[in-house]
Amino acid sequence: MTLFQINEKVNRFTKKTGALQIESGANQYQLKFAQVERNSIDLNNFDRDQINDQTLCFSLNGDKIGDPTIEFKYTVDLYDTVTPATNVRIVSYWKEQIAKGLPASVTFVELNNTPDATSNKFVREKWTRRIVSVDNETFVNQVLRDATLEIEITAYVSGLRAAS
Repeated sequence: MTLFQINEKVNRFTKKTGALQIESGANQYQLKFAQVERNSIDLNNFDRDQINDQTLCFSLNGDKIGDPTIEFKYTVDLYDTVTPATNVRIVSYWKEQIAKGLPASVTFVELNNTPDATSNKFVREKWTRRIVSVDNETFVNQVLRDATLEIEITAYVSGLRAAS
């Protein structure tokens, strides 16, 4: 038996040194002011049953496999110049779709790197997510604060480690 060391300090993500992007066709749109992303992929939306030999059987209820949130700073370019909004990558479109009961489905790519790793320093995770809530705060005589997206993960596409 060979013992392999994993989860080593040199491979640790020490701080957010990556990017959060929206994938749209062949293009990537980076959210430059993304501040916090809380990811959750879990079995909370699955029924847990046992068949007659006591083997577990998981059955998905609906299509949700997790509940992440994203916080970012508000900027004017997150709003469309027309109504109804046509740009599927921005807040005004997401809000309009929620109001219609047709939440937008968006593919996000999260890129992280660990500068001290000896090889393959980058991880790219791709998720398909449904935007179910857009929340923001406004105070008189203050800058607009963070906007928060509440999301339902509908597909985990990939999580790949790579050299770049």
